[in-house]
Amino acid sequence: MAQQALVCGYDVIAYCSSTAASQGTEIGDKKVISPEELKQFCLTGEIDAILLGMNSVEHLKEIEDVIRREFPPYVKAIYPSEIENEYLIYVRNHMQYCWNIEYERQAKIWLENFQEEVAFWITKVVTPGSLHHSDYRWRLKNEKFLGLNGSPRMPGSELVEALKSDSVVMDIGCGLQSIYGSRLPNSETIQLIAVDPLAPIYNQINRKYANGNFRTSQFGMFEFAANFFKENYCDAILINNALDHCIDPYKSIVECLYVLKKGGTMRLWHARAEGINEAYCGLHKWNIDYNDENEFVIWNKENSVNISQKLKEIASIHVIHTDDGIPRDQQSVTVEIVKRRDFQLQDFFDMTKESRQLAFLVEGLMTWIAEHCNEFLGF
Repeated sequence: MAQQALVCGYDVIAYCSSTAASQGTEIGDKKVISPEELKQFCLTGEIDAILLGMNSVEHLKEIEDVIRREFPPYVKAIYPSEIENEYLIYVRNHMQYCWNIEYERQAKIWLENFQEEVAFWITKVVTPGSLHHSDYRWRLKNEKFLGLNGSPRMPGSELVEALKSDSVVMDIGCGLQSIYGSRLPNSETIQLIAVDPLAPIYNQINRKYANGNFRTSQFGMFEFAANFFKENYCDAILINNALDHCIDPYKSIVECLYVLKKGGTMRLWHARAEGINEAYCGLHKWNIDYNDENEFVIWNKENSVNISQKLKEIASIHVIHTDDGIPRDQQSVTVEIVKRRDFQLQDFFDMTKESRQLAFLVEGLMTWIAEHCNEFLGF
C-alpha cells in the first residue's frame, strides 16, 4: 500500500504500529513510530494525512473515529481503496504492453499456492456456520441455469435465449461447485460441463460434505483447454472470478476460444484487479481490468496484455465495468467475447512447447501428491 501511495505522489515519511515490538524498527528507510509519536507529527504539521493500511472495515472505522476525535481536524484519514483507485488510474495511464510469461516460474507459483484455494473452500464454504456456507448449500440445490437472478456474474438473457436442449455450456474454473444449473427458463436442459484443475480434490470434498447431493466436476486446465476438448466443442463458456488464478490468462482465453464454436459466446465476470486487492497472495497473481478505451486488459507487476487488440481478428469483445471511484470491494469487470472465425493455436503460440509445459505441470502435481500422501493414507 505504501508503494502504491508513493507512485501516486504521496510522500510517506513514517509507518505507525500499535505493537510495541515493531516500534523503533525500520521498513526500508522509514521508521516505525507509535500512535503517540504519530499524533505529535500531526500536531507539529509534519503529517497532514494518514493512510489506513488494513482491510478490516471494523478496524478502519474504529481508527478513523480515533483520528477524528483525538487528532487535529485538518488531518485526513485515507482509506486503502482510495489509494488503490488512484493507483489503478496511474497504471492505466502508464501501461506499456509486454507479455513474456516465464511458464515454469509461474507454474511453480501455482503449484505452491493451489492448496490455499482448497483451504478456502473448506474453511470458508463447506464448514457449517462458515462465511459462505449458505451459498454452498444454494449451489448444491440450484437447478436453474440463470442461478441468482440479477447477479452480474450471471449470463444475460440474450445468451440464454440462444441456448437449446442440445447446447453445450462449460463453466471452467468452476470451483467447488458450479453456480449454474442446467435447466433453461423454458424447462429444456442443456449439457453443463463443470471444469476445474482441482476437480478431483473438490469432488472428494463434496463427497464428504454434500450428503450425496452434488454435481461432479471434471479435471481440465484453462491453459490447455484444447488438450481436453476438441475444436468447436462448446456453444458457450463461462468464467466466474477464476481467470486471475491462471498460470497464463492470455493463453487460457485463446485456448478457450479454440474449443468454442464459431458464433459462440465466452462470458467472464471478475472482481476488478484482484491481484492488487489481494496483494498478489495465493493464486491471485493477475489483474482483470480495462483501459481508457474500454478495452479488455490483463496485467500484473511484470506483464500486461491488451486482449481486445490481440484477438480483434478472431473475436469481438465487449466490456462492462463498474465506476472507477466506488469502493474497491464493489468494483467488477464483465467481458463478453464472441468468436467470429476459426483459427489455429499455432497462430498464437509455439505449439512445440505445449506438451512439455503440460508435462511439467502434471509432474508438479504428482510430486505434491507424493509429498502429502501420508496425510491422505492416514500414516
